[in-house]
Amino acid sequence: MITQEFHAIIVAAGTGSRLGGDVPKAYAPLAGMPMLCRTLNVFTAMPHCASITVVVHADYEAIARDVCKNFMLVNFVIGGVTRQDSVKLGLESLAALPDDAIILVHDAARPFVTAHLIDECVNAAAAHGAATAALPVVDTLRRCYIVGDKDTIDRTDVYAMQTPQVFRAGILRMAHKQDMIATDDTELVGELGHFVQIVHGSRMNFKITTKDDMDFANSVLSPQKRIKTGIGYDVHAFDDVRNDEGATLIRLGGIDVPFDKKLKGHSDADVVLHTITDAIYGAISCGDIGFHFPPSNDAHKNQDSADFLKHAVELARAEQAVINHIDCVIICEAPKITPHRDAIRARIADICGLDIRDVAVKATTTEGLGFTGRCEGIACNAIVTVEVTRREVLK
Repeated sequence: MITQEFHAIIVAAGTGSRLGGDVPKAYAPLAGMPMLCRTLNVFTAMPHCASITVVVHADYEAIARDVCKNFMLVNFVIGGVTRQDSVKLGLESLAALPDDAIILVHDAARPFVTAHLIDECVNAAAAHGAATAALPVVDTLRRCYIVGDKDTIDRTDVYAMQTPQVFRAGILRMAHKQDMIATDDTELVGELGHFVQIVHGSRMNFKITTKDDMDFANSVLSPQKRIKTGIGYDVHAFDDVRNDEGATLIRLGGIDVPFDKKLKGHSDADVVLHTITDAIYGAISCGDIGFHFPPSNDAHKNQDSADFLKHAVELARAEQAVINHIDCVIICEAPKITPHRDAIRARIADICGLDIRDVAVKATTTEGLGFTGRCEGIACNAIVTVEVTRREVLK
């Protein structure tokens, strides 16, 4: 199935008053991860997703930016009073897109959406101009006025609308120019007289609105979580030539450390970040640093190793893996690591989006033995612990 490029608008501008809690539901933890992040994980892992616009409430913009700081494709727009207003403002932020571009609208509160359903909706919109995920109603529907006065509704051709809802940009723009109030974008587009293709949705693609919904979502995820670990090991040799003119700087754990020798390496030779990067790849069974960033590629020459670590973190998110803890041991006679330990921890935590308390950095020597004992280089070991949500649940 070939999927066309699309641009996503994620609606997260509500206050979530029906759910309760200290923050809107988009930022409430769902099995240990903010709901919005679970939704974004699906979109950021899709190669055809060209941009992501998250529409947020003005009062919670700072929280949204902090929660999403490690997502590279995300842009933010302040929403309006109603959902319809918020979608319109998100749409206006994409005014530079041509009318035939594909724009997808999705609720942040539907975190169980799958890439497969998104692909189906995008392809349907590319073919028909407008498409939505929806499910036929199976429960008995009855309109109740007063006790004893009930009217059963015929369920034939009655569907419950979901998101994603996907449209050609020109159609969605025309729909939002209308002077009417609608419950979703398919109603606006339908008012134009434009056909909206139904794509069979998923019961797992439900919208989290109440505390019961949140409890159910947590119950779905929690039994499926697994703890996995990855091991990393790396070595970088010192340059043979000592810097006799004074101290130089070597990169360790994302910070510059004064030393009188340089480390050899194709990138910046950060042995600590390389080791942690490999440990994350190992935890999610996704190759190693040489596979993703081969030293034969000149594009990576002198590259900041933080880029490698960020890539590993994003892949972990795409695999529904939450990094819980990083533990590494730096092995060398010199330089002394202890004076720089907390700065290294803080930098690793910042790159990975962790609390500094979830990053451990230790140092040891080999008592003069081996290549590290002879001050020929630095070695590092790391173990990364992740919590993985089984992907079978999300199909």
